[in-house]
Amino acid sequence: MFKQPPTPFTTNVANYTYPGRLNNIIGYDSFRTPYSIQWNATFEKEIARFMTASIGNVGNRGFNNLQILPGNLPLPSPSATLNNIEARRPLANYSNVGIIYPRARTWYDSLQMTADIRSAHGVTARFTYVYAGFYDYWNEDPTGNSNIQTANPLNWNGERAPDGNRHTFRAFYLYDLPLLTGANGLVRSVAGGWQIAGSTYITSGDYLNVTLGSDYNFDSVAGDRPDLVKPITYTSGSRDIKSAQYFDKTSFSSPASRTVFGTLPRNAVVGPATWNSNLSLLKKIQIRERMYMLLRGEAYDFLNHNNLNNPNTTMSSSDFGKILSRSGNRVIQVGARFVF
Repeated sequence: MFKQPPTPFTTNVANYTYPGRLNNIIGYDSFRTPYSIQWNATFEKEIARFMTASIGNVGNRGFNNLQILPGNLPLPSPSATLNNIEARRPLANYSNVGIIYPRARTWYDSLQMTADIRSAHGVTARFTYVYAGFYDYWNEDPTGNSNIQTANPLNWNGERAPDGNRHTFRAFYLYDLPLLTGANGLVRSVAGGWQIAGSTYITSGDYLNVTLGSDYNFDSVAGDRPDLVKPITYTSGSRDIKSAQYFDKTSFSSPASRTVFGTLPRNAVVGPATWNSNLSLLKKIQIRERMYMLLRGEAYDFLNHNNLNNPNTTMSSSDFGKILSRSGNRVIQVGARFVF
């Protein structure tokens, strides 16, 4: 008989008891296979002879995903330090013991819209927009120690948080330039028939996890989070101003006691949005039936827009809240291909 392990909702280290909780986990003999339930419903409509649009809902629920639970957590003590962690473990001669248990879940819901333009005055294009909400326990390592243990071992559901990007917009287009379409065959073949192709994307920022940068409560689990003392606010203004201080650092503080876990949830900060555009100029010169020349000029990030990378989210760092790098530079390349 499969039984769900108990789920504590405390932030106080002193409430942690051993070996009872460890036995409660180990005593379950059912290891279920992860599975997911998916659904979608889409409504499509022809807006005009050359345009169609669709809107739909896509959902997904994942069950029994693997989650690593702590199996040898050091017992709390008024004299606890980083130096006596091993002496405080219930299982002597063992260090960290990670218990892999299929209990984590995922949630995904999205509104997805699409518009297609087919050969309207030389234009072919597709536009897509997704408004999504994705939540998980485990997609990101919340501890920084590569074993994906929960940052608060007393609250196994405490890592439930949003992940991914909330908004995503993409556009793809192709335009047949109407230059010299009425010229004679040779002129039209050499100087006419050019195409412009391009793409644009815009996404909202990533969800980011703010940590203290140390094992603050001496429980051998890194990635402890701070207290949230006031609503998180973001700096407005130019990219230089945002880079100097992306969010208000005073929204966070270290817990008053080393026997409690911080109140800040996982992935509480949203990074900067990003956008980019690419452009191509294309030409096919037909020489014979099976012989032609392809000319192509491409400009990646042709507007030369620099996107801000994510800020530093480690409180112990002197760069906490700062954005130290950017991405995106214009790159131009040209090419020719002879096919025969």
